[in-house]
Amino acid sequence: MHFLVHINRLLLAILLLSVLILKALPVHAQQTPAAVIADLQQQISKAPDDTNKINLLLKLSRYYSINMDDNERALTIANQAADLSGELASKRHIRIAVLLKGHLQLREGEIREALATYEPLFAEVRKSGDQQEEARLYFDFGKQISTSTEKNIPIKLEYFEKSSALYLKIKRPDLDKEVRNYIGRVYMDQGKIDLAEKLYQQQLEDAIKRGEKKFQLIYLGLSEVAEAKADYGKQLYYDLELLKIANEPPVTPSKLNWKNFILSQLAEVYYTMKKYQEMLAVVADGIKLSKEIEDLDMYYFFCTQQSKGLTALNKYDEAVATATKAIRDNPPTNDYQRRLIYGVIGKAYLEMGRPEKATPYYLEMDRDAQDFESASRFSSIVNSMRASHYNQMAYFYYTVGKYDKALVFVSKFNQMPQHQLLIANRVYNTGLQIKIDSARGDYESAFRHLTAYHNMSDSINNNKNNQAMADLMIKYETEKKDKALLQQQQNIVLLQKQQQIKEGQLAQAGLQLQLEQQMRETEQQINTYHNEKREKEFKYAAERQDNRISFLNQQSQIQAATLANEKLLRNASLLGLLLTSIILGLLYNSYRVNKKKNRQLTLQKSEIDLKNQRLSRLVAEKEWLLKELHHRVKNNLQIVISLLNIQSYYLEDKAAMLAIRDTQQRVHSMALIHKKLYLSDQVDLIYMPDYINELVNDLKESFGVGQKIRFETQVDDIVMDTTQVVPLGLIINEAVTNCVKYAFPGNQSGTVQIQMLKTGTDTLRVTIADNGVGLPATMSTSYENSLGMSIIQGLSGDLDGTCHIETAAGTIISIDFPENKDNKKSGLHRPDLQTNNI
Repeated sequence: MHFLVHINRLLLAILLLSVLILKALPVHAQQTPAAVIADLQQQISKAPDDTNKINLLLKLSRYYSINMDDNERALTIANQAADLSGELASKRHIRIAVLLKGHLQLREGEIREALATYEPLFAEVRKSGDQQEEARLYFDFGKQISTSTEKNIPIKLEYFEKSSALYLKIKRPDLDKEVRNYIGRVYMDQGKIDLAEKLYQQQLEDAIKRGEKKFQLIYLGLSEVAEAKADYGKQLYYDLELLKIANEPPVTPSKLNWKNFILSQLAEVYYTMKKYQEMLAVVADGIKLSKEIEDLDMYYFFCTQQSKGLTALNKYDEAVATATKAIRDNPPTNDYQRRLIYGVIGKAYLEMGRPEKATPYYLEMDRDAQDFESASRFSSIVNSMRASHYNQMAYFYYTVGKYDKALVFVSKFNQMPQHQLLIANRVYNTGLQIKIDSARGDYESAFRHLTAYHNMSDSINNNKNNQAMADLMIKYETEKKDKALLQQQQNIVLLQKQQQIKEGQLAQAGLQLQLEQQMRETEQQINTYHNEKREKEFKYAAERQDNRISFLNQQSQIQAATLANEKLLRNASLLGLLLTSIILGLLYNSYRVNKKKNRQLTLQKSEIDLKNQRLSRLVAEKEWLLKELHHRVKNNLQIVISLLNIQSYYLEDKAAMLAIRDTQQRVHSMALIHKKLYLSDQVDLIYMPDYINELVNDLKESFGVGQKIRFETQVDDIVMDTTQVVPLGLIINEAVTNCVKYAFPGNQSGTVQIQMLKTGTDTLRVTIADNGVGLPATMSTSYENSLGMSIIQGLSGDLDGTCHIETAAGTIISIDFPENKDNKKSGLHRPDLQTNNI
């Protein structure tokens, strides 16, 4: 479980790296690394010495660091960006380049060099007197220092303490609590468990005094402390409290991931306390939830725990069957999953007394664990995994009688930093050493390890977990019964509603009988009509027969007159026959020539038809591939949104949460484009009325404005390709976001209008207007003032358009830009002018 706690921390770092990648490399998602680097280098070589060239250098530096893991080259390029920023005297770019350079130095473990890089920034912010910004800068610097090297830890703590002191000085406990939480994590990595517990307890008291109601991060820290001290009663209490928080509405993807993590903690603590039935109940919930959220790593963790519990209950065959079923249903995709599942299968066979069956699984598990020896970046995570693996292999070799090999893994365990390991793992390892020493006849060493074993066991037993656990279980079972009663009441209400539905169905059945009666009457009327129609048809047929007889009489008279002329025509016919024979001969010759030509034309047509069929298949395959491409891009963007959701759940800083939400909206506007493309028959064009209405609806729901702000959209019958829709969607996203945030302060209500109209044959205008408070008179509309304005101005340039901003009774942003001529060639259109009030 200690490993999973560290995984939870690692997710935050991965989220930040994902955001950096998206910001730095939005247009290179489908290119190979070599192509991306070549493209950026070519752009840099052609760019003049301006801020655009600095941005390109920063992109290339980040790409080498994040995608290529080449920090040395990334540092060289970051230095070039810093030098050019100094030459251009661009303070903003100097700051960005220095932060990137310092971050890269910290990744390389160059603490002194990083301090020298950051010092000008520290001095500048101290001189400005902005203590909140100074505290934030100290905090960011401390977070980037790795704890894998012991000498780095005092420096990390020093900058955390500086940040905390400043936050308390300016009376911002809401920002300080995050810093204190990080300090507690450092204490845990150092093995200073009592200090960490004292810090978390003080945090809890302060939060209660401030009237806060969310303690999940504090409870998580206290749960880790209890686990490290083997105080399993307290650990169970905090984990049950965390599960209650995770079950609170609303249900979100981040809440489901959090709940899955808490279930994994509960499974571990129940197993440690030998409460196997309770553990199996929790594991069943975890397996179900892991399938629901499609988390294969957690799925394998819970399947492994299920097999461990069954093995502990001596149900060895069932344990093996459960693990092999997991492999068959969802084959493992990485070494972590294979290590977990092979380990429990091997353990079950070993406990059965079938070491020949267990051996292949243990050996395969050991091969999959070879990456432990080279992994170093996240040492605290790797140490937890190593400790568990070394104990498993030592137990295996001891059981099969290979004591020398067992001692190799015991020795590896003892060489690890013991203060970072759980006391339960250390007790287990010491117990193994006693057994191995006794089997080898080394009784002196066995007695020494036995003494250490008793000392550690006494420290665990002194925690008096049994009474604590009993009290906690009574409380938990009481709450469980209360929930059952509430569920019973809800079921009664549901049955009443079902009865009402049945009564409604009976009334509907009566109406159905009336309808059938009416249908039978209608059918009789139709039959009457058909009978009358047949009588009329018979009468008409008789009249037609009389007319035919009259016509035949007239034809006989004509034939008699024709016989008189027959002789004259016979002579003429003979001459005509001769001429006809000549003509037929010529025609036959012509026919042979034409037949030969037609045969050649038929062969050519067959070849052309075959080529056309192949081209049609290629076009269809291309369209399918494009749809699949858009679908996958949309899914990747949805993953980014979900990751940002997880990030926002752990953030307490409102500014950071707003920035995360703004980023989500920008990513969502792009994901919506790819969703429209793969759902449409046109794989490269977007119907703008549908897209804009859906984008505005999503923004309204995201901000939860309710009836406070009314949205009106007016969009002409326009289709556009993705090169124009992407920047246009981001412009609308930024403009509407600014309207919601700033145009209607307090409880003020108002209206936001979004229009997209044709202003000429080849020109379009997009207008976003509100009747709010307008821009402050002292505020410039230049892109340098805010990220939103910068994005709107920059994306207007991408559209080859111009952006105008007016402020009087509200704010009006209008962008005029030329329409892409290729849009007019599409058959995708709708004739009505789209007007919508939201």
